[in-house]
Amino acid sequence: MRLHGAIDISQIKHTWRGRWSEAEIYYLNDVVMFNGEKFVCITTNLHDERRYGRVYMPTVANEYWQPFSYGYVWRNGWVEGDYYYPGDVVKWNSDWYVCKEYNFNAHPVYEFRGGVPAATTKWEKIVTSNTSNRGKNAIGFANQNPMGWNDKNYGSRGYEDSLNGYYSQGAMVINGDYLPSFTGRTTSYYAEGLGYLESWHCSQRSASFDFVDYMAGNRPSSVLGGAPKMIQCLSSGYHSMFLFDNGELYTTGYNGRGQIGNSDNTNVLSPMRTGRVDPDDLYYNGTAGGIDYKFHGVLRDTFIVKVASSAVQAETTYIHCLALDSNGEVWAWGSNSYGQIGHNGDDHDQWAPVKIDKKYFDYTAIVDIWANGTGSYSNSFALDANGQLWAWGYGEFGQLGIGRYSATEATRPVRQSVDWTKYGGIKKFQMTGSGNNSDKGGMVLTNDGQMWHWGGSFAQAGAVYGTGWSNTYTINPTPMAKTIWERMGDKTQSNLNSIANTVDIVNNTENFWTPGMYQGNALTVLKSKINGSMWAGGYNAGYAMSLLYADADPDIADVNNSLSSIGNVYFNRMYVGNMLDILKVQRTSPTSTGLVMHNADGRLWMTGDGGNNSVRAMGENYVNDARFTENIRLSWELDNSLQENPTQARGISDVCMLMGLDAADANGGVIAITSNNELRMWGVQNTSYPGTMTTLASAVGFVHNPIRNPLYF
Repeated sequence: MRLHGAIDISQIKHTWRGRWSEAEIYYLNDVVMFNGEKFVCITTNLHDERRYGRVYMPTVANEYWQPFSYGYVWRNGWVEGDYYYPGDVVKWNSDWYVCKEYNFNAHPVYEFRGGVPAATTKWEKIVTSNTSNRGKNAIGFANQNPMGWNDKNYGSRGYEDSLNGYYSQGAMVINGDYLPSFTGRTTSYYAEGLGYLESWHCSQRSASFDFVDYMAGNRPSSVLGGAPKMIQCLSSGYHSMFLFDNGELYTTGYNGRGQIGNSDNTNVLSPMRTGRVDPDDLYYNGTAGGIDYKFHGVLRDTFIVKVASSAVQAETTYIHCLALDSNGEVWAWGSNSYGQIGHNGDDHDQWAPVKIDKKYFDYTAIVDIWANGTGSYSNSFALDANGQLWAWGYGEFGQLGIGRYSATEATRPVRQSVDWTKYGGIKKFQMTGSGNNSDKGGMVLTNDGQMWHWGGSFAQAGAVYGTGWSNTYTINPTPMAKTIWERMGDKTQSNLNSIANTVDIVNNTENFWTPGMYQGNALTVLKSKINGSMWAGGYNAGYAMSLLYADADPDIADVNNSLSSIGNVYFNRMYVGNMLDILKVQRTSPTSTGLVMHNADGRLWMTGDGGNNSVRAMGENYVNDARFTENIRLSWELDNSLQENPTQARGISDVCMLMGLDAADANGGVIAITSNNELRMWGVQNTSYPGTMTTLASAVGFVHNPIRNPLYF
């Protein structure tokens, strides 16, 4: 390793342990967070004498703990979605970095500055690894925001519940060379950019890029130096997009609706520079049948900073794409059945990127974009620099939140009526449905802790949003607390406490997740900003929500107290054992009612059903025990049955990034990146085609535990 600066790595003696827990035993120099302050353990007695419990809590300076103001703290691998403090040291892509200023989710390498990706100012590299093959590292997933995107809040992550490799029957990640790596099966639509290969691959394959504008001198080099580095990848079974840190965008796959953006509708086998064709080519408006617009390489000199694709959320050929440029303007192309391209009355497919007139956004710069839906349910969203949310496209069920519902009314951006700045601004935005279920609308968490919702709340899910059953549409963003009060018909004293608890949760939320749809039904999970407790409402098939009955004590593991499998139209507290600080909640596959939760200490906890036919996406092994009622058992003590209580995934405890993994007929599983940038997968693999999911070289069928395969990473 090569050292940088004046930091001696031997000074790094402190170890980060996250939130303090009365159930943990701590070592000398462990650093914990308690009541918003950091403390360091100053004795060996707690560990040597096996002391734990509330009597040893770090409330004030005592013989066990002292306030920790500054020092180097080893945090292991950089974890997505966590808080960092000056002096924290992390490992990322084999190198070591020290935090220079307090931040939330700031990437170790990238940040967006001046509207474009730049080298971060919040971290400093202190050790460079001598590793010769960074291409074996996994540093990011497909279907996420660009690296370094929006680190000041939750980044309004509209794709948080998406799956890796949606229906592509494989896995796509960004490797340590900042290129895409894929394993599994390609499809007839060439979505991974590997050409047409009707076979399965147990080792990684990577697409190639010509960097046409960089090589021609029309583009700068990477902000890290040298050739462009990929910072975002969107991938599905039909269509993939690859964005690089010099603003170049490449697309590949199915092109029947012009979603490649190259002025025709011919499928593309390998990545093609989007919006960059010969100036003499004609730009055709597909459905109109050949309108003679000249297409002059509209994106040659345009710096793209983020892309969105409806293909990420559903298996569909009705794909529309959005791109945000460094000037805060939005480009759109592809399927346009209901105006999701945003060109004011035009419902023809667009075969090349066309800029949405900024007058439709009141001449305000856009800072974030989302695309959602499939076929007749496609729509788009954008957040402007003033903190206001815009929507357009299909809105028959009120899912746009613009005060009306109609299939074709919003063919250009319309601003929602709520002034989000009055509530501290939007902390997080999430589309609650995907594909044909995008009628469910959206949810917003504002910085004052309030939860908001809009769209349809019907179907078997009861309350998609945990706000009560209703067969009506919510056509404007509405506070959840207001909806809950109105829908809870019984206002007797016996029910008022329940109403008050539910309202208190939705008014004091730190984070939330809408982890996917199951047969058109959904659930929502909330994290309390008061104490970090977890709450869930909606569809509860397979005990996915791990809900306690109303009379159960959430702090006591009672083996005689079963959990509820009944769907709850309002939020109820989840039983999460000794999980202290959940960073992410993720579904395991589109055919599964299972959930996987990522704790801040790197452990994974899982609940519900692993998938159709018990596909072992829970990371468990067989025993005869059919039910789990104790929160201290590990996964090898369990079977593959429904897990009402969360169980710890076996063989993995240092997860930095997490995502559900889908493989079409293989039912899916879980994919994780560890602190050493290793890729781990578990769940089901297709027994006939061993390249799927697990990347094993032999057909082992179900994979119960997280594995690392040397053939891949």
